Amino acid sequence: ILSCVRGNDTDTEQKKELRIIFEDQDELEKVKKYYREKDKEAVNLPEYDDTIFQKARGCWDLYSFASLKEEGDLKNRGGAWYKDGELYARNPVDDAAPGTVWAAIDFGTKSTVAAVFDEGGDITMIPVGEMSKEAAAEEGAFENPTIIKFCEDIMRFVKAYEKTEYRPDTNFADVSVSHPALLEYEQKSKDKNMYQYLNHLKQWINQPGSILEAVDLKGQEIKLKCDSFGQMEDALDPIEIYAYYVGRNINNMHQGRVYLKYLLSYSSTYTVQSREKIRASFERGLRKSLPSQVGTDEKLMKKFEVRLWRDEASAYAISAISKYLEEEYQRGETDENVFKQALEEGEIFYGIYDFGGGTLDFSFGKMQQKGEKDVYRQLKCGGSPILGCENILEDLAYQIFSREENSSTLIAKGMKCEKPFVCGKRQDDYLLAGHSNAARLNTCSLIECLRGYWLDKKNRKPFILQDEDGKEYDAELAETVSSEKASDKKIKLQMKEGDIEEFFSGQVKEGIRLFIRYYAEVCRDYKDMEKKKCFIFLAGNASRAGRVKKCFDDLLGSSGLKERFHICAPLPTKSDEEQSEKHPGQSIP
Repeated sequence: ILSCVRGNDTDTEQKKELRIIFEDQDELEKVKKYYREKDKEAVNLPEYDDTIFQKARGCWDLYSFASLKEEGDLKNRGGAWYKDGELYARNPVDDAAPGTVWAAIDFGTKSTVAAVFDEGGDITMIPVGEMSKEAAAEEGAFENPTIIKFCEDIMRFVKAYEKTEYRPDTNFADVSVSHPALLEYEQKSKDKNMYQYLNHLKQWINQPGSILEAVDLKGQEIKLKCDSFGQMEDALDPIEIYAYYVGRNINNMHQGRVYLKYLLSYSSTYTVQSREKIRASFERGLRKSLPSQVGTDEKLMKKFEVRLWRDEASAYAISAISKYLEEEYQRGETDENVFKQALEEGEIFYGIYDFGGGTLDFSFGKMQQKGEKDVYRQLKCGGSPILGCENILEDLAYQIFSREENSSTLIAKGMKCEKPFVCGKRQDDYLLAGHSNAARLNTCSLIECLRGYWLDKKNRKPFILQDEDGKEYDAELAETVSSEKASDKKIKLQMKEGDIEEFFSGQVKEGIRLFIRYYAEVCRDYKDMEKKKCFIFLAGNASRAGRVKKCFDDLLGSSGLKERFHICAPLPTKSDEEQSEKHPGQSIP
């Protein structure tokens, strides 16, 4: 599309100049269309409008032409812009965020959240692949699903990704992530290949020896195995790819900035090797998302940093306590000013119960106000790497499939299910557990049915099961299964509603008992804490289920500890929701 000619450089005094020559207006429009759509093609960002070619903005991608000019000539032209005909380019170096500005990323099992901080301390949430106002207004829009879909051609994506060091011309049609990938994953389709989707990235990296398998529409396969040191046997790093997409959504001309400093939260239950593997993968992916002018600027890149900042539970403590200290939270969430009262007595003693998708994380600490500063000191952290909600759902699904009255029916019909990472060896696993597309589909279908129970929706939602030959059956959970022969088109799996609730509550109580043991250890090590009221902050989406608060009340009551604790609802609270209604365009971190 572009015809490039170099100006007359026979005279050494004359500045070298690269000009873009357009044969006609049609050629110019082709060039503009290409650069307007470049980020849309690559990472599913909305198409740019023509203002990126105007002097007020300038196009980053066109600056590669300007960058061939000598430095002195660039300075004479004003530094940031380069004009050729109707087009203005802009040097992305001039949009590099100052060192006091950070981007923060919470890489989660089920969803990932990204935010950026400006010089004034304001926080803006960044959606991945969804930037329209309509999408941003939807509930959960900023909780970007942690999922990858391998679509048309894995190897074409890999070749494009490896071809250049910065902002490669990848294609979202080859590998998609986040909301678009999840939407396709949740769609019911008889021909859907479940091995096109990777949605266990964070669990996988903490399970040495576990294998992830992926396939695209062409049938090209990739197997990923992570050893005990967090090293992979295959060159493709799916966490790096996910981080690359997150980075492209942070660093682009819609945002108008390039971020060099990144904070990552991490699970305290993960091994040091697993944490570092995630950090290193994000560093490579985020670096890849930078414009080449920034990435090749040695002085600027000395500021580039991807840091493991705080464990997830402690990070939540800082956000939650500052929120609850605000007056409107006092009025909206509690009748008494218990937080300020605690501060007047010296400090807030807190415990975070972070009930996430893959892990259950704890953090105990104390917060004091010293002048204008809030000072946090962590006393103890920990948790369980397997008591996350997604793991609980997977475990229950496998137990339902494995029940004698259910497994005999499934085996007779040639059906299998996928065995979760967290499950140990069980008798006759080989008869029921499989690694086929149908096995994965069956497990995912039952999990989505059980998710309704977790959210306190007591409806027996039907789901789909598939045998190894691809034949589909309508299925449902039933209180009892009659002795009649199973239908050729319908399957009933026995599981009483009371048994489901008993299993869920049992798993939650196991986590709470562990939390109470940690609390006892803190009081043993820090005697002064035993006399203080401990504020329990429920965190993580799984804590929104009513049974979590109920299980806390039951166990604290039976152990005689109820008066020692004050339980706080997970953010966002009712006050947040009221603020969001009043100011719909405002980010609520």
